Amino acid sequence: LATFESKEDARKPLAAPPPVLHEEKRSAVPLVLAGVGAAALVTGGVLFTLGVQRVPSNCSIGSHECTGGPASSMDDAQKGMKLANVGLGVGVAGAVVLASGLIWHFAEPKKEGAQARAFDGVLHF
Repeated sequence: LATFESKEDARKPLAAPPPVLHEEKRSAVPLVLAGVGAAALVTGGVLFTLGVQRVPSNCSIGSHECTGGPASSMDDAQKGMKLANVGLGVGVAGAVVLASGLIWHFAEPKKEGAQARAFDGVLHF
């Protein structure tokens, strides 16, 4: 039921509905991959820092030698450097995964609304 202020308003055609805009979308999978890579990069940085900090002050990372101090200094330095090396590996792997996810995200063509589909467990190239 419609009411009009005057008979002239009743004769005017109704305005056309606004056009439906097709939103362009990209898959979320590359961003999830980039997020995992960023988390690994941060974790690697933390492990590396903790490992380097565990090396006793009387030990040199560059020369792999400990001067004076207790005999356990060399063992502590080795344990610290193992942790730092693991952190370095995790950080580098995280950086590669992060970069891969971002490249995938920005290289992937946008798909219009109805054509965009949810991730179905298969990577389509």
